[in-house]
Amino acid sequence: MEYLTSGFNIVLLIAGFGLLILVHELGHFIAAKWAGIRTEGFAVGMGPIMIAWRKGVGLKASSTVPDVLERTKKAPAALTDEELAAYGIGETEYSLRWLPIGGFVKMLGQDDTDPSYRSDDPRSYNRCPVGKRLIVVSAGVIMNLILAAILFLIAFMIGVRFEAPVIGTVAQGFPAATAVAENAKSQNISAVGLQPGDRVTAIDGDDVVTFADIQIAAAMSKPDTPLRITVDREGVAEPLTFVLTPEKDEAGSGLLTIGVAPAASTQLFADQEDQVVARVLQSNGLSQQGLKPAMRMIEAGGRPIETFQQYQSLVAQSDGAPVATVWIDPKDPQTLIPIETSPVLGQQIFYDGD
Repeated sequence: MEYLTSGFNIVLLIAGFGLLILVHELGHFIAAKWAGIRTEGFAVGMGPIMIAWRKGVGLKASSTVPDVLERTKKAPAALTDEELAAYGIGETEYSLRWLPIGGFVKMLGQDDTDPSYRSDDPRSYNRCPVGKRLIVVSAGVIMNLILAAILFLIAFMIGVRFEAPVIGTVAQGFPAATAVAENAKSQNISAVGLQPGDRVTAIDGDDVVTFADIQIAAAMSKPDTPLRITVDREGVAEPLTFVLTPEKDEAGSGLLTIGVAPAASTQLFADQEDQVVARVLQSNGLSQQGLKPAMRMIEAGGRPIETFQQYQSLVAQSDGAPVATVWIDPKDPQTLIPIETSPVLGQQIFYDGD
């Protein structure tokens, strides 16, 4: 299954890259037509021709050039506009190639393999005014920007998942682990640093909506300049304010950071056709207690929780004792499922080379 997922991701990557190139070349093609440059071919994909179409020739399972040669005794590029009109043949061959990796446009007087190539035809690329050539060259990038804007709108119309600005883990040795809230005394807070489950609401007065906002604010901050971070903590009446100076992550990304990672959800994955989650729950005896895929843990050790790290912290504090949890089914939110979990040591498998 992992190999299938990786293979599918590779296919998506190739398809996305191909679409980017295709739209880029389409921009050149449209601009060339507008500028009056003679376009000899426009291809979707690369490599050998799968099918091709040309006005006056029709759809072929190969290139249309041999048909043009047979009818006119000349190559398409050698025919003048008047001869093309007389024979009723189009100047452009549209083709679909076997390799789905982009496409290309072929303009008269422009050869990527030979930059010194020139044509004396008045409709050639090199005879086109410089202003129009500049538009033709820029059209590919402009089309890519238009595509990006369209995809951006579509993605946000459908909905894009972002990690919530909730702290999951705090790295020791970084500012987030050692900072003390400015209003800690007034709120009777003795814990040092940000804690798992803290929800960051603002940085330097700017609202924080996603966890990426936290990372960007730290990475883009001025060196040795503190950030004022406001967080909501469960059980604390007022927001807590921390003043942190981001530090460079020498062993990791190399960017400025405060040393926090996003929280993991307490919701189980919803099963697809593979039914992996259901099989795991069945093998551990949890499905018999009512636990099902897509359920979410809302309470552990008698406390409401929002992140998996909070549950892990309670397990660590239990010293091996069972931890009572409560689960909810999104399809039936009125029904609560109590389950007692017992921490166990993870198994390590060693390979001795035999």
